[in-house]
Amino acid sequence: MYAPSVRKKGITMKKVKTSAKKPSAKKTQKKKPASKRTAPAKAAAGKAVSTAGVGDYPNYLSDLRPDFSSFEIDCGTIPAYRFKGNLRTELKAGALDRETAIDLLEDMLMVREMEQMIVKLRSGAYEPIAEFDYRGPTHVSIGQEGTSVGACAALTNADYITSTHRGHGDSLARGCQALRTMTDDQ
Repeated sequence: MYAPSVRKKGITMKKVKTSAKKPSAKKTQKKKPASKRTAPAKAAAGKAVSTAGVGDYPNYLSDLRPDFSSFEIDCGTIPAYRFKGNLRTELKAGALDRETAIDLLEDMLMVREMEQMIVKLRSGAYEPIAEFDYRGPTHVSIGQEGTSVGACAALTNADYITSTHRGHGDSLARGCQALRTMTDDQ
């Protein structure tokens, strides 16, 4: 089995021995009659697969099967959770000023309030708007406000974001950051 190994100039493959044992008993499956099998199944069973009428097109059928054997990927050391400071140490070091800290807190509270409003709307706490019938899932990110606000705080007005999952906070935080840095003319 080969697995990637990180070296200074990129990823290389190296042989890795694994200690995982292969299952001893095979699952029994009912075999379909030969006439009902698909072409890939026939190819896997060692049967000839007709490509008559295909012309010059390549035969895309393959009898290759994925290898699900255990292996290890060595990506070196990835530092994590190294920050040991807090708001007080960041203010003292000058990495953050008081006004910015308050702005970030307000953004996080605004994102939380909006997320809670969504939950209340969906649970029937508000009187529904006439002819409003929302259907579908709502995935809120309560408790993750700092992630959105912190990430958007580092952006400039020329930057774009996209969010694929639980993106309410991302959009709100981006809007807060953009409004705060825009001029009156913008």
